[in-house]
Amino acid sequence: MKKIIIILSLAVLTLVCGCSKDKSGQEYTFLSKDAPENLTKSDITKVAMLNNFSLKLTSKMSELQANGSFVYSPVSIAYVLGMLAEGADGATRDEIVSALGFEDYSQSQMNEFFRNLIVLSSKPSSSCESLEIANIVLTDGTLRVKENYKKMIKQYYDADVREGCLDVGFINSWVSAHTHGLINNFIDNYEIARVSAAIVNSLYFKGMWADGFDISKTAKQNFKSPVSGERLTDFMNKYVSKSTAVHYSEGFDCQWLMCDFGDEENNSGDYSMIFTLPVEGKTPEMVLSSMGLNNWEQQMSSFKSANIDIKLPKFETSTVSGVTDALSALGIRRAFSADADFSAFSDVGLFASMIKHAARLAIDEEGSEAAAATILYMATSPGTEDDKPQYFQFYADRPFIFSIIEKRTGTILFQGIYK
Repeated sequence: MKKIIIILSLAVLTLVCGCSKDKSGQEYTFLSKDAPENLTKSDITKVAMLNNFSLKLTSKMSELQANGSFVYSPVSIAYVLGMLAEGADGATRDEIVSALGFEDYSQSQMNEFFRNLIVLSSKPSSSCESLEIANIVLTDGTLRVKENYKKMIKQYYDADVREGCLDVGFINSWVSAHTHGLINNFIDNYEIARVSAAIVNSLYFKGMWADGFDISKTAKQNFKSPVSGERLTDFMNKYVSKSTAVHYSEGFDCQWLMCDFGDEENNSGDYSMIFTLPVEGKTPEMVLSSMGLNNWEQQMSSFKSANIDIKLPKFETSTVSGVTDALSALGIRRAFSADADFSAFSDVGLFASMIKHAARLAIDEEGSEAAAATILYMATSPGTEDDKPQYFQFYADRPFIFSIIEKRTGTILFQGIYK
């Protein structure tokens, strides 16, 4: 079995500031100088906070998915939590924004940040990259949603409130359409029993390698899986000599490889995929458990052009999982209890009954395609319910961590472990 932990976060635009080098060996500013004009200095700080949330959540998710590969999008989950926080008040809201890292900001400041990410995703630098984010709120038709809530989520999250559309067929069709068919049959009928409302996000990404792989060089090789032992896998092979679209680094007992997406004319675009390969004897989970924001940003600033012999497995992975336990471990507890306060959403007493997430990612010689969907169910309160050398070898033939980031801001879009 392959094991992958992927963070598919609406492309949580992770702002990382640092330096790297171009093909001439000169250093260049990475993820700060090229930050989009519509992102303020405050937004850059918020990206760092959101990335910190992503890294913590990935570590928790990896603990819960210990028996196999997994993929998820922290950004997709963050968007749902942002819309949930807009409808929350008091300690319920405080726990949500604190987990996201926005405790020092107002709700409007957090909303504006999420809006800016949506605007940014609609303006890719390359025609070979695409990131699409969509949000929607659904009700059973009897719940009355406050007008101010409708106004705020439309303004900041481009989300409509659809009354009477809390239907399995509608939700599955909406998710499938917005993920380009990568995620189908997202929910089942039993899940919406006694549910009054749902907050939904979808995220879709597609990118072509700026420096692709020759399919004729793809060959079978053993991948060392701790789950199923050695197994023959298709490996993509390539040697690069100080490419401007492939970068290398070492640190924290890992080798790091960054492969940019883009096109031949513009070369590297706005997104990259990062492969983090632990040294022999160290697992991806061990790396994630100690990979805090400072360590992550340090690594993002240490990439350089180099001569690299690359062997990467082609793979596709998908995960459907509950996220409630992981979020509770990060401090979001009141929202899932009878003490929840969603008085800014509706006058009816509600609590978050469950949050479900699905993600799918694949890479091949041409590039990568990934999608994620998150749904949070809201029900009436449980109290009223019935129940560094010149030459490097990067041979990813054992479990590794991978990430897709938006380079202008540093946002972590996807992250995962391949086993």
